[in-house]
Amino acid sequence: MSTKKTVISGTTALGVYAIFFLVSGNGAVTPAIAAFAQQFPEVSTTNILFLNNLPSIFTLIGTLLMGALVGTKVKFKPAGIVALILYIVMGIAPFFFESSLTGVIVARAIWGLSAGLIAPIGASAFLRLVRDKDARATYLGRGSAWQQVGCIFLTLLGGWLCAVGWKYTFLAYGIGLLALIAFVIWFKEPPTLQEIMIQEGDVAAEDFKKAERIKIPAKAWFFIGIFFFGQLAFMPGVMDFAILMSTKVPGQDALSVGGMAGTLLSLLTVAGAISTAVTDRFVKAFGKFTGLFAFIIAAAGMVCIGIATSYFMFGLGIVLLGFGWILAIPVINLEVGMITPASGVSFVVSLVWALGNAAVFFAAWYQAALLGLFSTVDLSVAVIASGGIYVILGIIWALFNSKNSTWAKTAE
Repeated sequence: MSTKKTVISGTTALGVYAIFFLVSGNGAVTPAIAAFAQQFPEVSTTNILFLNNLPSIFTLIGTLLMGALVGTKVKFKPAGIVALILYIVMGIAPFFFESSLTGVIVARAIWGLSAGLIAPIGASAFLRLVRDKDARATYLGRGSAWQQVGCIFLTLLGGWLCAVGWKYTFLAYGIGLLALIAFVIWFKEPPTLQEIMIQEGDVAAEDFKKAERIKIPAKAWFFIGIFFFGQLAFMPGVMDFAILMSTKVPGQDALSVGGMAGTLLSLLTVAGAISTAVTDRFVKAFGKFTGLFAFIIAAAGMVCIGIATSYFMFGLGIVLLGFGWILAIPVINLEVGMITPASGVSFVVSLVWALGNAAVFFAAWYQAALLGLFSTVDLSVAVIASGGIYVILGIIWALFNSKNSTWAKTAE
């Protein structure tokens, strides 16, 4: 039996990172929401927000489809090339549909599908290319870092291009051409499952058999639900950000605010990267109540955004929101890992993210329901109310963990 492979070449890793860089590409459009509303004044705010969220449900479909096919029915590299070409073409396509909202919607839906198709390729490739668990964690962590860098870059680029004109926002996806070139040149086809089992013997075979016998623990569904409703509460803060800036900051309009909105929205990812980098310290400090702490910070950010009338307050709000909500994500994954058998963790975490995408899709209707509940059309009300929902979710999480024996076992 051969020794497990712990490292791969730098260029091979770059070929995989090229995929990670584009995964969170929907952020490119977020700064331009106010400009879209101005371009299509006959369309309701809810439907404009739906335009931003529509790709998420198709991303979910694409993720499930590629997850079932890649590495078994189709090879990684050709699947990745096709998905990347679709990503670039459909990402840019709305630029040519200046007067056709239908064209924009169709292009965004297909782009969402392509984003879902590329989503599982990077992690799945590393799981096969790097068989040592410690080394694999390192590569996956770096992949996540590339994903965050891509999110920041595309959000900034989309915001800057929006300042030129709303349709120019979509040209940000042209950066995908560089990722495609890197992928074609450097990506190395991972070994098949059969090759891995031949190389590693009975241990690998048993691991794969266990992965086929996945049973989701009842407690895991609690955290899946927490993520779903947390993502739902998160969405008004980013969906409404540019619109609120254009209406609440004196002297701003939909186009002029795009660049600044993109810059400030990128701080959400930066703040989240900082909080997740020290997640272990927060867990040591707050233990089973780390989730409550994270949600209180996120709630404070939502309130700041809801009451903001200046760039400073909007910036402070988005930083707090990013710090709190993105901190909650690895804590949820941590808790899922505590209660789920090792062979099922990947599947349960994938399910968490799948329902997160579903929450993004339903976010416009969730916000409409909140506005209807309070009999108002003021978007800031939905943002502040979502902050209150974060507090409620945090308290429910804390109460659940107060009787969660898993933490006591971990402490021992």
